[in-house]
Amino acid sequence: MDDSDPGGVRNPTSHIQNSYDSVAREYADEIYAELADKPFDRELLDRFAKRVGSGRVCDLGCGPGQIARYLWERGVNLFGLFHLGTEDAHHDELFGRPVSLDVAYFTALEMSWYLQAAGFRVEEALERDPYAPEIEYQSRRGYILASRPLK
Repeated sequence: MDDSDPGGVRNPTSHIQNSYDSVAREYADEIYAELADKPFDRELLDRFAKRVGSGRVCDLGCGPGQIARYLWERGVNLFGLFHLGTEDAHHDELFGRPVSLDVAYFTALEMSWYLQAAGFRVEEALERDPYAPEIEYQSRRGYILASRPLK
């Protein structure tokens, strides 16, 4: 497997991409319908969709796009960014396949600060405890409503 660009420079994130790619289908299948068991999340997302209408939205940390799909089905014009960040958790195996995947977890407060530093106005930031283990991975979830002031 070649992990260099055409100029011969090694791409240090190629092993991460390869690891994610090896489990992406299983990951997407596993969480495709996850919102069915998350009433709090659906209520927040429905409220958000009504507020922004067809305005442009970015889903940061979108994974395979299950939240983006939910919002798109409600008329929101969006795109998603999947960012692994700095190493906070390392996985050597997912869905029975060997991987080398480092995942970063950020608090809503930390992400709010990053958004403000980038010129966004943070209007609301919420965190919640995880649902039961059979519903989702046991980490806190953050929801941030931020907008970029019109110039």
